[in-house]
Amino acid sequence: SFTVSYSGSAARWIRGPTTVQINETGSFQFSIDIPTDEPHDDLELIVTLSSFGYGYIRTQMTFDVARPLARIAFDISHSPWLMDSIFGQFREMYSLLTGAGIAIEEIRFESDITIENLNRYDAIFILDPCAWGSVYEFGRVQIASIYNYSQAEKDAYLEYWNSGGSILVVGMGNRSLDLRSTNELLSLFNFSLNYDRIPGISIEVGGISSTLLVTDLMDHVVTQRVGSFDFVGCSLNHTGNTYSLAQVEVSGFDEFGVFQRENYTVLAGLEGLMGARMIVSGTNFMFDNWGVEGLYQSDENDRFILQMTYWLVGVT
Repeated sequence: SFTVSYSGSAARWIRGPTTVQINETGSFQFSIDIPTDEPHDDLELIVTLSSFGYGYIRTQMTFDVARPLARIAFDISHSPWLMDSIFGQFREMYSLLTGAGIAIEEIRFESDITIENLNRYDAIFILDPCAWGSVYEFGRVQIASIYNYSQAEKDAYLEYWNSGGSILVVGMGNRSLDLRSTNELLSLFNFSLNYDRIPGISIEVGGISSTLLVTDLMDHVVTQRVGSFDFVGCSLNHTGNTYSLAQVEVSGFDEFGVFQRENYTVLAGLEGLMGARMIVSGTNFMFDNWGVEGLYQSDENDRFILQMTYWLVGVT
C-alpha cells in the first residue's frame, strides 16, 4: 500500500488517488484539469509514492498548457487492447495530433458513452470497434464477440451525430473485428464493412507487414495534396448521402473462370447537419505507429491523418 502525494505548481489542479495498492507491478491514473483560457508555461508536478519500509518513488514533470485547437476522444472502450492509444499501436497518432495543438482524451469504459460525455468533444475517433475478445470456456481459450455496442451506446452516438458531432471510425477486416457487431453501429450512418481482405496476401519482413499502396483518391478537401496511403483491411459499402474518398481496383477470376476487374471503396465520408462530419476507414494500418512514421510504403499517412482531423473538427 503506497501513499500518493502531489506537489509543485500544478498540484492544485490534480484529481487522483491518495493511496494505491501494488502487487509486484501496477498502474494508476490521475488527471490535470485547468479551468482557464489563459496559457500556463513551465508548470511543475512532482508525484511521490511512499510506503513504510519500502522507501519512496518520485517522478517530476514540467509542461506547458495552451488552449487546444480542438478536443478529440479516442474511443477504445470496445477493444481488448486498452493500452493501444497511449502506449500501443496508436501512440504516434496521439503524438502527431497533440503536437498539432489538439487535446486528446480517452473513452476507456462503456459507461462513458453517454450523450453528456460525447458532447464534450469536437470529434471522436472510434478505434478498432468490436474487436474479437478471448474467453476461457470448456478448458480452453476461445475467440468470442464480447465487445458489442449496446443499444444505449448506439443511441448516444446517433444523438451525438445529429447534434453536430464528428466521427472517425478506424476499422479492419473480420479477422480482427466482429464485423456483424461493428456494422450494427455503422449501419446507423449507412456504412458497412465487407467480409473481404484487401490485399489478399500480405508478407511480414522484419516484423513489418507489406501493404497495398492506395493511390486512387477522390477529389475532396481531405485528400488535397495526398497521393497515397497504406492499406491492409476490408472494403466498404456505403449508401444514401455517403460518398467514396478512396478506392482500389481488385482483379481476379469469378466463379465461372472469367477474369474481372472491379473498384472497391476503402475510405468513405459523410456530412450531416450542424457541421457533423464522418469518415470510415477499412484499415487501421495508416493510423498505426509504423504508418504514421512512414515505415510501410507511403510517407504521406501522417499528412492524411492531419487533414482528416482538421476537416472533422472544422479547422481550415
